[in-house]
Amino acid sequence: MDESQTFFKFSASRISYLDITLDVDQSNCLGMKLCDLQLKMLIDKALLMFYGEVGRGIVTEIIDWDESSRQALVRVLTDFTVKVSNAITLCSSFQGNSCTFSLNEVSDHLMTHAALD
Repeated sequence: MDESQTFFKFSASRISYLDITLDVDQSNCLGMKLCDLQLKMLIDKALLMFYGEVGRGIVTEIIDWDESSRQALVRVLTDFTVKVSNAITLCSSFQGNSCTFSLNEVSDHLMTHAALD
């Protein structure tokens, strides 16, 4: 299967895009790198922790990830936007370090986030 293909097809009318920023306590993790897969795992872990097995079933996709600013664009089904937003904003730990997610913007249109690049 090609990397650009996803397991779930999103209907264009039923998706939302979350522009988020991850802030990690720099005092304990100088030079720590975070790839998009680790970010996806962190979001999935937050969903599982706060919503149990229901949270595990929520599909998210990292559309864009900027390591230097730690800003990401996440695609999620509109029905689960609030659950994902709640779970990530309540997340407070990454690899034993304090962290916080900031929800910058939520939109139903990808073009709204074109300036993220």
